[in-house]
Amino acid sequence: MGRVQESLEETERAYRLDALDPGFANQLALARMAAGRVAEAVPVYEDLVARVPDMSFPVSSLLRAYAFLQDWAAVDRLWDECRRTGRLDDPLVRQQLARCRADAVLFGLHTAGDTDPSLVKLFWAEVTQRLYEVATDVLGPEVLVDGGPWAAGLLSTRANSIQGGTSEIQRNVIGERLLGLPR
Repeated sequence: MGRVQESLEETERAYRLDALDPGFANQLALARMAAGRVAEAVPVYEDLVARVPDMSFPVSSLLRAYAFLQDWAAVDRLWDECRRTGRLDDPLVRQQLARCRADAVLFGLHTAGDTDPSLVKLFWAEVTQRLYEVATDVLGPEVLVDGGPWAAGLLSTRANSIQGGTSEIQRNVIGERLLGLPR
């Protein structure tokens, strides 16, 4: 059993002890996302958003989960914002938005089968960072000032590359376990 799966099982046990604790609920949703069980994280995030409206990070995590489940909420919201502000006329912006949608589709394919959790976690961290970086690029730095979902999302994506093992550790795990490379 991999470390991500072990961590998920341990987090599930802790959550069952106090399911109303927002910290345990967030840890559970993050562990499920890291293990590639995105659909199981969505109800936990939805509950957190409804129950604890002052917590900003579950909002951005929920938007990412919807996008990964091909609900396209964050990608479509970004597309609509670009259309509203006239940025959709720029071919580079359209290319960046298409990349975000392709990332979400690829993530869905990665998590559909028996994919190693290290691959899922690494790809998830990179995809979410790219989505929010594109949003900041095309919408402008002013979206970071209001503290809204784009700002919270961009900040939380940095944590995604650390949670459940840094991206560098995940690359080492992939190299050693999946590719058989020496330590």
